[in-house]
Amino acid sequence: MWGHYLRKRFQILKRRPKTLLPVAAAFYFFILGFILVHHIWKFGVDMLIRETPYSQFTYPLAVSDENFYKIVTNFRDKTLSPFTPTNQYYSKIAITPSKTTFGCENDHFFFLILVKSAPPNVESRDAIRATWKNEVSGITTKTLFFIGNSNNGSHQASLVVEEERFQDIVRIQYDDTYYNNTIKTVTEMRFAAEVCPNFNYVMLIDDDYYFSVRQLRQFTEEQEPHGERLYAGNAQFTKPLRNRFNNKFFIDLDEYPFDYFPKFVNAGNVLLSKSALLDIYYATFFVTPFRFDDVYVAICAKKMGIEPVHSERFQHMQEDGDQPREGLIAAHGYSPERLRMYWEVQKEAGFV
Repeated sequence: MWGHYLRKRFQILKRRPKTLLPVAAAFYFFILGFILVHHIWKFGVDMLIRETPYSQFTYPLAVSDENFYKIVTNFRDKTLSPFTPTNQYYSKIAITPSKTTFGCENDHFFFLILVKSAPPNVESRDAIRATWKNEVSGITTKTLFFIGNSNNGSHQASLVVEEERFQDIVRIQYDDTYYNNTIKTVTEMRFAAEVCPNFNYVMLIDDDYYFSVRQLRQFTEEQEPHGERLYAGNAQFTKPLRNRFNNKFFIDLDEYPFDYFPKFVNAGNVLLSKSALLDIYYATFFVTPFRFDDVYVAICAKKMGIEPVHSERFQHMQEDGDQPREGLIAAHGYSPERLRMYWEVQKEAGFV
């Protein structure tokens, strides 16, 4: 559009006295230059050419991975160390109610399933309670919903009733917003490490997921030969988005200077063995916060020497159509109605 307009203006100016032609040309190239610079800025080209190669990755606390591992394990084991935690923010966020509500002090759970939810998502929670929370699998599990604060008084009031009725809600005293997801994720790990530590694996999952405990157990049996520190799900190795008009996911160089993120498991469903969870959680005391929780967990994992395991059995998108899928552990994007429907499809096929 701009090019057509400028060419037309230039043709008009060419018919005028030749003394005006240099002015017209200067104006034409000024506008073209302005448009070019604007698009370079808009799409972050200026940042793309200044990114640091991922091969030079480092992240504060900036010490070697070997030394970092020792620092974290010494802190976890309460061994005397010259290093003090640089990030204690997550450890100070209040969690309610007390652990006695959940039976964590006495019971052992093979899977501790911690669900990120939001105050208004009661229908999603009810759909989960009616489907995969009650899956008959012969495996000891505990499923809890993690919810922050809402400014909506009716949401807060209904949550009180829901808590009393189901006894499966953990309240976190922070504002429940998208950019606070790192707070929720680390608080879930803290809950597992400090409040409910008698488990084999933790599944961190969002409330819009289909999920099968039975299929997850089969997967963990297959992974056991690979060691105790399991960090698994739908893993990705992607670049930061530098497009300034993508406000939700835009990352400035000051926040993250490298051309790739560490390989990370999509935060919607993350499987962690107990050893991996403890290593990553205690690493957060020495790793500068990052607003995207899946990347932050990956940074902590990388600094602790934990490599993500990718499996197509964890899907970032929901299954197409209504056909059953054997081996499916988790899939994203399910409304309460569709979750109930697809659960019955999988159940009839014998996959849950």
